[in-house]
Amino acid sequence: MMPFCRPHPSLLRIVWSVAWVAAALGCLPVASAAGPTFAPGILTTIPPAPEAEELFSGPRPLVELPVVLGELKYDPQRAAPSSTSFARSEKAILRRTV
Repeated sequence: MMPFCRPHPSLLRIVWSVAWVAAALGCLPVASAAGPTFAPGILTTIPPAPEAEELFSGPRPLVELPVVLGELKYDPQRAAPSSTSFARSEKAILRRTV
């Protein structure tokens, strides 16, 4: 792990000064808090209601990996056979966000 290097204080002052001047002159984009204005009844916001079935699939075999890792199937000497990449690809749980 690399040690944390702290920049020189005068360098920080220069960077902050340039950022403030650029923001004051309008060089930096500023996020607008107000979005577009729509007529009443045009925009409907639907709150998310994620269900457990939408967040994961499996366990199921990953079809692509056994084809590629077929020759890598082996009996490990110091670990359980279920800890190999080939064995894990046979029963993968695919997780995702909604």
